[in-house]
Amino acid sequence: MKPDYSFENQLKSLEHEANVIANYTYAEMTIQHAASQSKKLLDHLNETPTFWISCTA
Repeated sequence: MKPDYSFENQLKSLEHEANVIANYTYAEMTIQHAASQSKKLLDHLNETPTFWISCTA
């Protein structure tokens, strides 16, 4: 494998990981904001503690 090819693969992988992290962070912030605006939603989310554990893992 050429060094340039390896570098390009690593760069593509880094770009993908950065996009995944950005999407996860946006989703988490959206859920937190929505829950802060709606007592009903917060109550529903609190009925499922596994959801919160999954979000913060």
